[in-house]
Amino acid sequence: MRALIILLVIGGILYGGYSGGMAAYYYFEISKVVKEVVPREMLRPASSGPERNGIVRAAVVKAATQAGINLYPDDIAVSEEAGSLWVRVTYEYAYAKIAEREFAIPISTAQAFPVRP
Repeated sequence: MRALIILLVIGGILYGGYSGGMAAYYYFEISKVVKEVVPREMLRPASSGPERNGIVRAAVVKAATQAGINLYPDDIAVSEEAGSLWVRVTYEYAYAKIAEREFAIPISTAQAFPVRP
């Protein structure tokens, strides 16, 4: 019985480490997608104000989906503040589902990009 408990504890520790590692991977992948996509989309001549925000949001969702991350437009907040375009992404990495309740690790990143007049 003691050996079973030790194996369960070790398994839990390993799964916790795996889940934490995957959450870190998703964080870095989402950050990379935002850093690559937003400057490219900001260079489009027709984008300004609310129109630009929608274009940036759609481009980030598309790039994240191509990277294997299921982001939704509601997960991304785009706003212009003090001459910068802020892109905030919130995501939850689900690591367990028990009795129809999902447990997740929250992931959030915010990056600012200078807006040219």
